[in-house]
Amino acid sequence: MPIPLYTSEKPSTSETGHTPPLDNSKTTSDGPATSTASPTSAAAQDELARTSARRDSINNREQTVEEREEAARLYEERIEEEYAKREGGA
Repeated sequence: MPIPLYTSEKPSTSETGHTPPLDNSKTTSDGPATSTASPTSAAAQDELARTSARRDSINNREQTVEEREEAARLYEERIEEEYAKREGGA
């Protein structure tokens, strides 16, 4: 593996095999105008998005006591109906 040489010269796209990044400073359909983000701020934005997604997931899983009791009651009713079907059909 060659030793990296730190120069201000950028490799051409044919050498890297990558296309140059798009200019993110224009307004997109996804939201307001943003400037080209540094790797640090991109990582921070990714972490913020993951944290927000986790928070939303936790909030969606929380149920009130009444909702849990209702779900348990419906489950018991369905189990009783299933057992009744099996006993009557056997």
